[in-house]
Amino acid sequence: MKYKTKVQRARTQYLNTRPPELLFGKSGAVPISFALLVALFFGAQFFSAQAQAQPRLFITWSAESYAPPGFNGKVLPTAGSPITVSFEVIDGGRPANVSGQTTYWYLNNDLIENRPGTKTVRFNAPARAPSVATVRIELPAYPGGLLIGTARIPVVRPEAVIEAPYPGRVFSGPQIRALGTPYFFNADDPSGLVVAWTVNGQSPPGAERPRELAVNLDPASLLEATVNIVLSITNAARGSESASQFIILRPAQ
Repeated sequence: MKYKTKVQRARTQYLNTRPPELLFGKSGAVPISFALLVALFFGAQFFSAQAQAQPRLFITWSAESYAPPGFNGKVLPTAGSPITVSFEVIDGGRPANVSGQTTYWYLNNDLIENRPGTKTVRFNAPARAPSVATVRIELPAYPGGLLIGTARIPVVRPEAVIEAPYPGRVFSGPQIRALGTPYFFNADDPSGLVVAWTVNGQSPPGAERPRELAVNLDPASLLEATVNIVLSITNAARGSESASQFIILRPAQ
């Protein structure tokens, strides 16, 4: 009996003095670190669910400046070109109905629209490029409190790009070919863009297809160190809107 009592006392003392990194359950010992990870995981899930439950305002925009067919990038606005901005409120994972609420639209802090149910607005980009068109959308009467969304839209200068199939800017043979491509001009139709080339300071023929450059060089010119090509593009409807690029080609040795 005394032996059993001693064993019980030893067991009780062991349990009371066991290191705190172990917890006891029906299935035995479980590390405290594991229990802490479980608590943190479910805590994170709880706060993540709370964050997702908050309504969010998502903004999209598009510009109506010119980009060539097949261009897969974002079409950027230039000075004065039309921009369309839209938004959706996602609440509880679904688009919310805001048809009865007044939406306040601001462009660079200036109010441009405030009508009930307005989810899309169209305006012209600032008259200066490069610059930024900052669009702010406010729904002050949204259930749960004011909703605000902001989009910063870059306004860029138009570009003229020379596409020349000469790796390393080195050509061989007596003919040079290139293609001139306009980007981000404030024009609906590229036919209103005036394209001009110069090769070593001379204007080559090619009025029928102005974007395509095809020049036959004199044999004597092949002895020159370089061939300078300049492309200029001007918007006929907006004389101040223009862009240019130049490249220098070297004959193969």
